Amino acid sequence: MDTDRTLSRIAGLLLVLLLAGQAELQAQGWRRTFGLWAGGPYQSDGNYMACLNPQPDGSLVGVANYPDWNASYYFTFFGPARQFDFADNGNFYTLEGHQFHHFCRATATPVKDTMFVLEEKLPFDGGQRDVFLTQYALGQGSPFPAPAPEYYTLLWHQPLLSGSGVNTFAHALIQVQGGYLALLSQEQAPGSTSRNIVLLKASTDGEVLWANHLQSSNDEYGLQIQPAADGGFLILKAVRPVSNPDAYQAFLLKTDATGNAEWEVNLSGSASDEPTDMAFTADGGLIISGINHSDGQSVFLLKTDTEGVIAWRKDIQTPGWAYLNASVEADANGDILTASSYYDSTSLETDILLIKTTPDGQPIWEINLGKSGRDDIAYCLATTPEGYYYIGGYAAWNDNSPVALMIKTDVNGVIYSGILEGNVFHDLNMDCTALPDDMPLANWIVKAFKDSLHVFYGSTDSLGNYRIGCDSGDYVVTLFYPSDYWSACDNDVPLSIGYQDTAQVAFAAQTLVDCPYLVVGHTTSIINPCDTAYVFVSYCNLGPAIAEDAYVEVTLDSLFTFVDSPIPPIAAEGQTFTFPLGDIGIGQCGQFAFPVLVDCGAQPGYTLCSEAHIYPDSLCLPPGQDWQGAFITAAGGCDGDTIRFQLQNSGSQPMAEPLDYIVIEDAVLLMQGSFGLGAGESFEIPVVASGATYHLIAQQEPGAPGSSQPIAAVEGCVGSSGNSPSLGYINQFPHNDNDPFLSVFCWPVSPSFAPNNLQAFPTGFGDEHNIDAGTKLEYRISFQNTGADTITRLIVLDTLSPFLDPATVQPGASSHPYEFGIEGNGVLRFTFRGLKLPPTASGAEGPAGFVTFSVAQRPGNTPGTAIDNRASLQFGFRRPIATNTTRHTVHEPLIQVINDARGSQPEQAGLKAYPNPSAGAIYFELPEAAPEGAMFYLFDALGRQVMARPFAGKQFRFERAGLPPGIYRYLATDSGSGMYSGSVILR
Repeated sequence: MDTDRTLSRIAGLLLVLLLAGQAELQAQGWRRTFGLWAGGPYQSDGNYMACLNPQPDGSLVGVANYPDWNASYYFTFFGPARQFDFADNGNFYTLEGHQFHHFCRATATPVKDTMFVLEEKLPFDGGQRDVFLTQYALGQGSPFPAPAPEYYTLLWHQPLLSGSGVNTFAHALIQVQGGYLALLSQEQAPGSTSRNIVLLKASTDGEVLWANHLQSSNDEYGLQIQPAADGGFLILKAVRPVSNPDAYQAFLLKTDATGNAEWEVNLSGSASDEPTDMAFTADGGLIISGINHSDGQSVFLLKTDTEGVIAWRKDIQTPGWAYLNASVEADANGDILTASSYYDSTSLETDILLIKTTPDGQPIWEINLGKSGRDDIAYCLATTPEGYYYIGGYAAWNDNSPVALMIKTDVNGVIYSGILEGNVFHDLNMDCTALPDDMPLANWIVKAFKDSLHVFYGSTDSLGNYRIGCDSGDYVVTLFYPSDYWSACDNDVPLSIGYQDTAQVAFAAQTLVDCPYLVVGHTTSIINPCDTAYVFVSYCNLGPAIAEDAYVEVTLDSLFTFVDSPIPPIAAEGQTFTFPLGDIGIGQCGQFAFPVLVDCGAQPGYTLCSEAHIYPDSLCLPPGQDWQGAFITAAGGCDGDTIRFQLQNSGSQPMAEPLDYIVIEDAVLLMQGSFGLGAGESFEIPVVASGATYHLIAQQEPGAPGSSQPIAAVEGCVGSSGNSPSLGYINQFPHNDNDPFLSVFCWPVSPSFAPNNLQAFPTGFGDEHNIDAGTKLEYRISFQNTGADTITRLIVLDTLSPFLDPATVQPGASSHPYEFGIEGNGVLRFTFRGLKLPPTASGAEGPAGFVTFSVAQRPGNTPGTAIDNRASLQFGFRRPIATNTTRHTVHEPLIQVINDARGSQPEQAGLKAYPNPSAGAIYFELPEAAPEGAMFYLFDALGRQVMARPFAGKQFRFERAGLPPGIYRYLATDSGSGMYSGSVILR
């Protein structure tokens, strides 16, 4: 026997040599754990990745077992661009109710749109274990993101060996010539301690064509099956002699095409070998892995031909290590991969060891893929033609129940080919050098940009440190300032990260404007009439100076009655309460909550609004150079049969030029006009009360300080119309809280909400939930403990849409304290510890909670861009729960000056449109310098295209062709990349 234990000693040198000659080292791996349910009757027989199925498009579908109260399995998806998702398998509950446990043992995906699962099925109340074959097909309603496969829908579920009166066990499944399936299982008679192998052949509709029971006087079980060249089968089996049940031997068994045994070979000799896996090699031979119990539980690799003639054997021994299992595969280059688990008697932990050898068993490298402080177990291994390696299994911490584990590495077993790390600190003495008195800055965002497909984010911890796993290559590293009051000694730092290199970039953040920069956010809990609700207020100082004697004013809806607060108010005027916050340090954040009583007259569906304003609110940056001193505000209210909107110039100077406004009725544009106001003047816009929800949106004076958007809304003003109020529209447009020191929140009166959901504000108007390209989005992720046990830990993950900018994320108010981080290409992580979230069914107080955050869109989002979002909630170590998906669609701005057509190239003159307004035709003329070949597009108030026509030369005559009266948006594009847009009014 050839004993080889040089792997770990020479691995480093061989790895360096290998890496030096590697041609392409750009791929990045990942490591993911899945919070499957951690309890249940079959904890020892579940809660792990059971099967891996690489797909032709570079994605991978896995199947994970979980030992829930009703044990079953579910599907996980890993996309080629590092997406991750999962689909719960609710088919059996619908089909059977809580009658059986299901355990996945093997899978096959012969074609892209289908999956076969070989499973064991056990009655819920105990009894005979049977083997079943189940087929799934792609269906609609997928929880997977594009281009992931859709949700797997159960087509049929067929017994293979049931009714035999014995327990049956499943092991392996392959597709064979002719499109059939070969299945390997075992049977065990009642009261017997021995098993015998059963080989089956089935059609792809689940019909058993034949089953051969390979009887033996020993305890035998088949582990893996491969097709033989003559149509027969090669079976790797473990044999435990009746005379010595503690000993193992590995045998290779050959059958004919109908499953009859032809010959078998003892591969172990006198050793006690427990075989674990078998795969074909590049030369058509077989590679077999297992555990050598004669030699202190070492891993062995054994190469044979298809006749059972042994070519070589390698035993991999490590003092103090006891190997538990080993999976084996040959990769696209013919090298041999082994994923094994071993127990280290020194660290008292179990880790995963990935071993790579040449086709003749010579060592290349070995890599420990385990993580310190927990046990990691490998169950399955898969390789892809592109050179990626996948390992599936489970991880467990400190005797806690295990969670499923997936690891992806590159061809060298590396998860992350590069690491970027560093520190962000406040450079108090402005010398660009970190000194002991400098202050670490937490929750600052750092981006490493390689190209549009390789963008990685990280955030700083409480010590100002960040760490980003990324690919090797050339990067630009950028620090994002939380406000415009900061600068840095160096930013947008170019660097190269070599393969398996760690690059370091420290950022010395310096004071640019010596002012505090206070941000405030607030929200409320569920609002029920005659009940208590809570108002949650969060705040941060994102400026480089202390905010002295800070306070926040909270103005409550008239249907709220203030009760008390952990921070007693120092002033109360009407519904406005002032809460002192003291000095708020640089980077300091805080939160408090207080109860309010909801008026019994609050009607379900109506919206109650509140506002939070934090002080000092001075903006220390000068206004725009073109600001003339006017400042526009908007207000609105219900006055009997009339809604009265008001625009006021609260500035010290008259408006420089007229501005536009629009009034929207529910989701339809009602009117548009313009206004001009002197200093202190106001302009009233009356609207007949009809019960609809109305929004007034106006333009702000160009260059005005801050980010105020004049907007007002009135809901439920019915007057004498007799109409029922239209509800649910109040949040379709943003509130006027773009300034950081202001927060407006409106929440409908409702007895309940979905227990684990995602809501977005503004909701957007129309069926497509339309928003402007500049609209910032705020998300509220609600969670509730619907299980049976108290939850102490929750992880919320939100993978942002590629059309949202991770660098602008601002964590907000929440029901419980949390830790925030950002990682990967825009994955937000909110970690709640010490929750003590009781089960809803217990009736105890506080089974639900939430967390909020805001994020801006990426610059350049064009009309029609769809922004989707969905979050994942992991309660304790249960399987993740996916929220609903929200969608917004970018729309042309509703506010724009009539006939304000401008070319996208500054030297071109504007497009002419006349007459406008018009009851008939409108003529459009391109500028003289514009090329011919232009197209004309027309859109209604909801953004739907209603016309597309070519220009005739440089002119276009528009005919309304039955279009109803209203305001329409037009877009004209020419072949020279000129673009002109504006509005026309059809009378």
